[in-house]
Amino acid sequence: MIQSRRRVNCQDAELRALQECKRLRAEVRVQRVDEEAVEGPDSEARRLRQQLLTIHNDLRQREETRIHHTHTIECLQEEKKQLEKEYETQPKPVEVEKQCKSLRESCEELRKEISQRRLEARSLTEDVEAHRRLLLKEQRQLAQEKDTIERHEAELAQLLSVPGQLGKEIERISRKKAEVLLRQASVEEQLCSLCAERRRVQERSVCVEQERREVLRELEGRRAQVEAADREHALLLREHLLNKEKEVILLGHRGVQEMSLSQVVCEQKRVCEALARGVRERDRQLRSLKKAELTLRLARDALTHTQALHLKTKAEQRFGRIKEEVRAKDLMIQEHKKQNMDIQSRLGVFAKMYEVIKGERNKCVLLIQTVSRRLAEMKENMKILENELDILHTTAGNKDRLLQKCCLRRVHAQTVREALWKDMGKSVCVLRELTSQREEQKLRIARLTHLINVHETQLLHTRKAYDTAVQARNDRGVQLLEREEEVCIFYEKLNVQERVEREGSVKLQELEEEARFCQMAIKEETRLLLLAKNLLPCKRSLEQESTMLQIELSECKDRIRALERTLEDPTQPSRVRELEGADPMPLELMKKIEELEKRLCEREEQLLERELVLEQVGRLCQPIRAKAANGKHDTMKLAKKMSRLQVRIKEATHSMMALVAELSMRQAATRTLQQAVHEREQELDMCLRRVEQGLPPSSDTQTLWIQMLQQQRRKDKEQREKEQEEEDRFVFTTAVSRPNAYIPPGDTLPLPRPYGGQAPFMPSQPGASMRHIRKPQPKPIQI
Repeated sequence: MIQSRRRVNCQDAELRALQECKRLRAEVRVQRVDEEAVEGPDSEARRLRQQLLTIHNDLRQREETRIHHTHTIECLQEEKKQLEKEYETQPKPVEVEKQCKSLRESCEELRKEISQRRLEARSLTEDVEAHRRLLLKEQRQLAQEKDTIERHEAELAQLLSVPGQLGKEIERISRKKAEVLLRQASVEEQLCSLCAERRRVQERSVCVEQERREVLRELEGRRAQVEAADREHALLLREHLLNKEKEVILLGHRGVQEMSLSQVVCEQKRVCEALARGVRERDRQLRSLKKAELTLRLARDALTHTQALHLKTKAEQRFGRIKEEVRAKDLMIQEHKKQNMDIQSRLGVFAKMYEVIKGERNKCVLLIQTVSRRLAEMKENMKILENELDILHTTAGNKDRLLQKCCLRRVHAQTVREALWKDMGKSVCVLRELTSQREEQKLRIARLTHLINVHETQLLHTRKAYDTAVQARNDRGVQLLEREEEVCIFYEKLNVQERVEREGSVKLQELEEEARFCQMAIKEETRLLLLAKNLLPCKRSLEQESTMLQIELSECKDRIRALERTLEDPTQPSRVRELEGADPMPLELMKKIEELEKRLCEREEQLLERELVLEQVGRLCQPIRAKAANGKHDTMKLAKKMSRLQVRIKEATHSMMALVAELSMRQAATRTLQQAVHEREQELDMCLRRVEQGLPPSSDTQTLWIQMLQQQRRKDKEQREKEQEEEDRFVFTTAVSRPNAYIPPGDTLPLPRPYGGQAPFMPSQPGASMRHIRKPQPKPIQI
């Protein structure tokens, strides 16, 4: 320190001396200039003055150099003493080695700490990168959620237009339902009437069945009697042979009866044929009904796969088919009624014939009684039994016919009832379908409202999630900034540690260099002393050189100072860069390090807990996996079925979405058209109001009207100009008209021929220069 102070003092003295020298040199230059201005350059006074000045300068310089040398000698002696004292006070080499070892150990510790800090900084940078990646991932999720929000908003806008359409469809379906209910009521009334008729027919059939049973019982009794009579008849054959003549009389009556019986048989055949035709018609109707049922079943199967848009058209078609079928059934009912009326009329005819036959039979019985009075009682009994047997046969046949007719009527009524039941079932099915469609529409409306609510809730949740994500992003941004600040603090600490290490190494090097420098300074001083002793003869020249060099050195230093001033000029802010912020305290850094270590321990504990949970879950999942491996076949079937159902659901959803999109497009087009119509109506009302006020309809129409009038005037003007030109073209003259003898007579003209290379001269309009032109002689035109 003392040596440095002495050096500073010496430098200050040198600076003062140099400044004085510069001042004196400047004065000398000024005096020289003045002398040169006063006297001439070759005067004796000037020369003597110059000699005097040089002598004075030499004397002064020698005195100054002597003073300087004495001063330097004293300084050097003091420095020598100081160096000797410092050399005595300097530590020994063993102590220096110990200090070097301690410094090296501290440097090693600092290097280890620096490496540790670097590892911590690297881990912190990795954490920062992980946080950044998480932030980017959350930003992507946020963008996806924004897209989903926009998509849900678009779907919500599309779904909001669906309830109006569904309301209209529900109104249409309710109207159709009311119509179907009215038709169902009419069909039910018809069905009630047919049921009543069926009950009457059943009652009649029950009565006929009872009568038939009674007749059968009587017939069995009569058969027993007939068998007894046959036995008696075998005994009385002899008497019967005798009475053949009487039987011949009765043959005529029997022929009449056979003829009536043949007529009855023919009528029965005709009735049987009619019944067969009715049966064939019934079979055909049954086949058609079966086909209709099959088509209806196929239609029902197809209805589940058809699109929602075709439901309306198919329902209308089905409704038309049902109408046609109802009409056909009405026609069939009318035909069957006609057939029933025919059968009733035929039955009336048969009843009349039966009455006639019965009357004839009674007559025959009377004749037989008159004839058989002469026979014996056994013959009379036999005849009576035969007559009764015939009566029973005829009554049994009549009853059978009546029973068959009743059965046919009952079967016909059953077919009609079944047809009506089928029609009613169809109408009920249609009603059920309409009700199911209404319920489906209600369910769809509820589902759509639920979807709207769900989308709204999802939208709210997404908005909340968006807000939370934004908040989390901001928090993570703040955390990232804090981590970056911590990283910067650690980097600064690292830089401080490196700087401390460098400073320690620099200090060590400085100490070594100071020791080396001291030795070199001692050597240099000894060398300078020797040189000074050797250079004493040429002292003056060396002093002059030293003064000149010192002057140049001072000038260079002045220049350096000027450059430093320009460099340190505050008006140039680009040369200065201030560091912002404040370095945290070591306590704060220690607290942050402890917090990070705590967080690391918590994360490790969470990781261990999750690993344990994962092991437990894996151990619990092993039997479930075994069950899943055993039930893969069923799951494959279910998966295939679910995939098919999902495909169908997707197709249905795609079709529904397409219909909804088409509907939204149509609605948008209708809205635009309605808006355009509304705008046109407003324009029309405004135009009408302006016309009523006596104003033009609008500025555009006024401009168009003015343009149209201008165009009309322009066209009229052009027309007038054209007419004027046509009138001017024909010159009225009193000259002889040109003969047209070269034009051949006839209706048609020949084809024109070209002139070739010598075309006739066609003069222009005559002007003022016409007098200078000779009249042409044109060639005749050949046509």
